[in-house]
Amino acid sequence: MYEELRSTDNKKTVITFILTGVMFCVLIGVKMFPKLQGIFDVLNNEIHFFRRFGFIFYQGFSQIAYTEWLHFFINVYFLFVLGTYLEKILGSWRYLVLIGITIIVYGSITYYFELFSPGTTGIIWAFVPVVFYSLLEARRIKTRSMFEDYYKFLRLNAALIAIILPIFMIFLQFYLRGEISYSQAVYHGLVPFLSCLAVGVIFTYFNRAHMKNRLKSFNYRKKLKYTNNDKYAPYVALLIPAYIFLILVYDKF
Repeated sequence: MYEELRSTDNKKTVITFILTGVMFCVLIGVKMFPKLQGIFDVLNNEIHFFRRFGFIFYQGFSQIAYTEWLHFFINVYFLFVLGTYLEKILGSWRYLVLIGITIIVYGSITYYFELFSPGTTGIIWAFVPVVFYSLLEARRIKTRSMFEDYYKFLRLNAALIAIILPIFMIFLQFYLRGEISYSQAVYHGLVPFLSCLAVGVIFTYFNRAHMKNRLKSFNYRKKLKYTNNDKYAPYVALLIPAYIFLILVYDKF
């Protein structure tokens, strides 16, 4: 089932490619024009709220040298492992809605509570509950013959995101904030993670029937059906690079 879902016979995951392209362009732009780092850096809490969501598409911290590329490739890896899978399971439109809601919640919470959290990682955190639910539902649909490498691979990667990254975020706070208590580090490290996780849980609750039906349909027909909204989703996703462009215009760059 999963090998067939991953095959090129199914619709390509355009939204994931657009998001990755925006991340890459922002990173290249910051490296070419260091002035942009102050615009996209999450550690800059003095920027206007309109520009606040830009940090989600930038990877790395200005205080830690040479982290941008490492962070970029880690996030791209998880985007293509989990994101492409979810874009097929949910359909492009619902996948884009999940990303949009996460961006709004993630950006707003880090802005109003002055929290430091790394770029696109928040979006990937929101993927975790959706992935686990889809795997659980798929287990009910098929026999044990479905438990192949790709299934285990997805489960392992989702578990790594849910366990390892939050712990890393806690210890990162000591480096970024200096002398803070352990409770403060836990608060600043886990609030963004739990907020994005909550988005994924709520989204899963309201879309569980949709995922179940798509999994059943694919299991029987070996083909995914896409709605008109799914066809238009890539055009709507172009609002993301448009937003980045508006940020640059706003700053008269």
